[in-house]
Amino acid sequence: MTRRTLRRGVLALVAGLSLRFAGCGIEFEKSATPAAAPATSPTAVAPQPAVSPPTAATPQPAAASPSPVPTQAAAPAPVSTSQSGPAAPPIVNPPATARSSASSGSEVQLSLGIALPQTLPEGTALGVSVEYEFVRGGPQSGSRYLLIVQPSNGRPFELEVPLTTSGTIQTFTYDLRPDQGPFTASLREVTSAGETRELSESIELH
Repeated sequence: MTRRTLRRGVLALVAGLSLRFAGCGIEFEKSATPAAAPATSPTAVAPQPAVSPPTAATPQPAAASPSPVPTQAAAPAPVSTSQSGPAAPPIVNPPATARSSASSGSEVQLSLGIALPQTLPEGTALGVSVEYEFVRGGPQSGSRYLLIVQPSNGRPFELEVPLTTSGTIQTFTYDLRPDQGPFTASLREVTSAGETRELSESIELH
Protein backbone atom coordinates (compact mmCIF):
# COMPACT_ATOMS: atom_id res chain seq x y z
CA MET A 1 0.00 0.00 0.00
CA THR A 2 2.92 2.30 0.48
CA ARG A 3 4.18 1.56 -2.96
CA ARG A 4 0.83 2.42 -4.48
CA THR A 5 0.75 5.66 -2.60
CA LEU A 6 4.26 6.47 -3.61
CA ARG A 7 3.51 5.65 -7.23
CA ARG A 8 0.44 7.82 -7.18
CA GLY A 9 2.38 10.61 -5.62
CA VAL A 10 5.08 10.30 -8.24
CA LEU A 11 2.49 10.27 -11.03
CA ALA A 12 0.75 13.19 -9.53
CA LEU A 13 4.00 15.07 -9.31
CA VAL A 14 4.89 14.21 -12.86
CA ALA A 15 1.47 15.25 -14.03
CA GLY A 16 1.74 18.49 -12.13
CA LEU A 17 5.11 19.18 -13.57
CA SER A 18 3.85 18.38 -17.05
CA LEU A 19 0.98 20.75 -16.64
CA ARG A 20 3.30 23.41 -15.28
CA PHE A 21 5.73 22.98 -18.11
CA ALA A 22 2.87 23.03 -20.59
CA GLY A 23 1.64 26.32 -19.13
CA CYS A 24 5.09 27.80 -19.28
CA GLY A 25 5.34 26.79 -22.92
CA ILE A 26 2.13 28.58 -23.71
CA GLU A 27 3.32 31.73 -22.01
CA PHE A 28 6.65 31.44 -23.72
CA GLU A 29 4.97 31.21 -27.09
CA LYS A 30 2.91 34.22 -26.25
CA SER A 31 5.90 36.25 -25.19
CA ALA A 32 7.97 35.06 -28.15
CA THR A 33 5.35 36.08 -30.64
CA PRO A 34 6.32 39.55 -31.81
CA ALA A 35 3.72 42.22 -31.36
CA ALA A 36 2.17 43.32 -34.53
CA ALA A 37 3.51 46.68 -35.65
CA PRO A 38 0.92 49.39 -35.40
CA ALA A 39 -0.60 50.18 -38.68
CA THR A 40 0.86 53.35 -40.00
CA SER A 41 -1.39 55.64 -41.92
CA PRO A 42 -0.07 56.49 -45.32
CA THR A 43 1.56 59.93 -45.48
CA ALA A 44 -0.70 62.31 -47.27
CA VAL A 45 1.00 63.55 -50.40
CA ALA A 46 0.32 67.21 -51.19
CA PRO A 47 -1.24 67.56 -54.61
CA GLN A 48 1.15 69.06 -57.15
CA PRO A 49 -0.20 71.84 -59.36
CA ALA A 50 -0.84 70.77 -62.85
CA VAL A 51 1.91 72.07 -65.12
CA SER A 52 0.67 72.98 -68.56
CA PRO A 53 3.08 72.21 -71.35
CA PRO A 54 4.95 75.29 -72.61
CA THR A 55 3.17 77.00 -75.43
CA ALA A 56 5.29 77.17 -78.51
CA ALA A 57 5.88 80.82 -79.55
CA THR A 58 4.30 81.62 -82.85
CA PRO A 59 7.10 82.66 -85.18
CA GLN A 60 6.67 86.23 -86.40
CA PRO A 61 7.35 86.88 -90.09
CA ALA A 62 10.46 88.95 -90.63
CA ALA A 63 9.73 92.56 -91.57
CA ALA A 64 10.32 93.04 -95.21
CA SER A 65 12.97 95.64 -95.85
CA PRO A 66 11.64 98.52 -98.01
CA SER A 67 12.65 98.26 -101.56
CA PRO A 68 14.84 101.16 -102.64
CA VAL A 69 12.81 103.67 -104.59
CA PRO A 70 14.67 104.76 -107.68
CA THR A 71 15.23 108.49 -107.74
CA GLN A 72 13.85 110.10 -110.82
CA ALA A 73 14.20 113.64 -111.98
CA ALA A 74 10.99 115.59 -111.50
CA ALA A 75 9.19 115.92 -114.76
CA PRO A 76 8.47 119.51 -115.79
CA ALA A 77 4.95 120.57 -115.04
CA PRO A 78 2.82 120.41 -118.17
CA VAL A 79 1.90 123.75 -119.60
CA SER A 80 -1.83 123.97 -119.86
CA THR A 81 -3.13 125.33 -123.14
CA SER A 82 -6.72 125.41 -121.95
CA GLN A 83 -8.41 128.78 -122.22
CA SER A 84 -10.95 127.98 -119.45
CA GLY A 85 -8.83 129.33 -116.56
CA PRO A 86 -7.94 132.99 -116.05
CA ALA A 87 -4.89 134.07 -117.95
CA ALA A 88 -1.90 135.24 -115.96
CA PRO A 89 -1.67 139.02 -115.90
CA PRO A 90 0.98 140.32 -118.28
CA ILE A 91 4.08 141.86 -116.83
CA VAL A 92 3.88 145.57 -117.36
CA ASN A 93 7.12 147.49 -117.38
CA PRO A 94 6.99 150.98 -115.86
CA PRO A 95 6.72 153.78 -118.38
CA ALA A 96 10.06 154.81 -119.74
CA THR A 97 9.14 158.45 -119.18
CA ALA A 98 8.38 158.03 -115.45
CA ARG A 99 12.09 158.18 -114.60
CA SER A 100 15.05 159.15 -116.70
CA SER A 101 17.81 156.60 -117.04
CA ALA A 102 20.91 157.18 -114.97
CA SER A 103 22.94 155.06 -117.38
CA SER A 104 22.49 157.60 -120.19
CA GLY A 105 25.23 159.83 -118.81
CA SER A 106 22.87 162.55 -117.56
CA GLU A 107 23.91 164.37 -114.41
CA VAL A 108 20.36 164.81 -113.09
CA GLN A 109 17.66 162.15 -112.81
CA LEU A 110 14.00 163.25 -113.02
CA SER A 111 11.01 161.35 -111.65
CA LEU A 112 7.33 161.68 -110.67
CA GLY A 113 6.43 164.27 -113.30
CA ILE A 114 2.90 165.71 -112.91
CA ALA A 115 0.94 168.24 -115.02
CA LEU A 116 -2.61 169.04 -113.87
CA PRO A 117 -4.96 171.93 -114.63
CA GLN A 118 -5.63 174.22 -111.66
CA THR A 119 -8.46 176.72 -111.30
CA LEU A 120 -7.11 180.03 -109.97
CA PRO A 121 -8.70 183.47 -109.52
CA GLU A 122 -7.17 184.62 -112.81
CA GLY A 123 -8.36 181.55 -114.69
CA THR A 124 -7.21 177.98 -115.40
CA ALA A 125 -3.49 177.39 -115.02
CA LEU A 126 -1.31 174.33 -115.51
CA GLY A 127 0.30 172.99 -112.35
CA VAL A 128 3.68 171.27 -112.91
CA SER A 129 5.64 169.18 -110.39
CA VAL A 130 8.90 167.26 -110.97
CA GLU A 131 11.34 165.55 -108.57
CA TYR A 132 15.06 165.73 -109.41
CA GLU A 133 18.36 164.35 -108.07
CA PHE A 134 21.97 164.89 -109.11
CA VAL A 135 23.51 161.46 -109.76
CA ARG A 136 26.89 162.97 -110.70
CA GLY A 137 28.42 166.25 -109.65
CA GLY A 138 26.14 168.99 -108.35
CA PRO A 139 24.87 172.48 -109.06
CA GLN A 140 27.50 175.03 -110.04
CA SER A 141 27.48 178.47 -108.47
CA GLY A 142 28.02 180.33 -111.76
CA SER A 143 25.38 178.43 -113.74
CA ARG A 144 21.68 179.02 -114.27
CA TYR A 145 19.20 176.17 -114.42
CA LEU A 146 16.03 176.08 -116.47
CA LEU A 147 12.99 173.80 -116.25
CA ILE A 148 11.76 173.16 -119.80
CA VAL A 149 8.11 172.07 -120.20
CA GLN A 150 7.41 171.01 -123.78
CA PRO A 151 3.77 170.68 -124.96
CA SER A 152 2.79 168.33 -127.78
CA ASN A 153 1.94 171.44 -129.83
CA GLY A 154 3.04 175.00 -129.25
CA ARG A 155 6.08 176.72 -127.86
CA PRO A 156 7.96 175.32 -124.80
CA PHE A 157 7.67 176.92 -121.41
CA GLU A 158 10.97 177.84 -119.68
CA LEU A 159 11.33 178.67 -115.99
CA GLU A 160 14.57 179.46 -114.16
CA VAL A 161 14.76 177.41 -110.95
CA PRO A 162 17.29 177.12 -108.10
CA LEU A 163 18.68 173.61 -107.65
CA THR A 164 20.30 171.72 -104.81
CA THR A 165 21.56 168.14 -104.85
CA SER A 166 17.94 166.86 -104.86
CA GLY A 167 14.43 168.22 -104.41
CA THR A 168 11.06 168.96 -106.04
CA ILE A 169 10.24 171.70 -108.54
CA GLN A 170 6.65 173.00 -108.41
CA THR A 171 5.15 175.85 -110.43
CA PHE A 172 2.00 177.18 -112.10
CA THR A 173 1.85 178.72 -115.55
CA TYR A 174 -0.79 180.41 -117.69
CA ASP A 175 1.41 180.06 -120.77
CA LEU A 176 0.33 176.44 -121.28
CA ARG A 177 -3.22 175.11 -121.59
CA PRO A 178 -4.29 171.60 -120.54
CA ASP A 179 -5.47 170.87 -124.09
CA GLN A 180 -1.89 171.26 -125.33
CA GLY A 181 -0.80 168.06 -123.62
CA PRO A 182 0.66 165.60 -123.18
CA PHE A 183 3.68 167.41 -121.76
CA THR A 184 7.31 166.49 -121.15
CA ALA A 185 9.87 168.11 -118.83
CA SER A 186 13.66 168.35 -118.69
CA LEU A 187 16.43 170.39 -117.03
CA ARG A 188 18.90 172.58 -118.85
CA GLU A 189 22.05 174.35 -117.68
CA VAL A 190 23.35 177.69 -118.88
CA THR A 191 26.98 178.08 -117.84
CA SER A 192 28.71 181.32 -116.87
CA ALA A 193 30.29 181.34 -120.34
CA GLY A 194 26.84 181.28 -121.95
CA GLU A 195 27.03 177.68 -123.06
CA THR A 196 23.84 175.59 -122.90
CA ARG A 197 23.69 171.86 -122.21
CA GLU A 198 20.99 169.40 -121.21
CA LEU A 199 21.32 168.10 -117.64
CA SER A 200 18.62 165.40 -117.83
CA GLU A 201 16.53 163.37 -120.21
CA SER A 202 12.93 164.34 -120.81
CA ILE A 203 10.20 162.60 -118.87
CA GLU A 204 6.47 162.61 -119.55
CA LEU A 205 4.19 164.54 -117.18
CA HIS A 206 1.01 162.71 -116.14
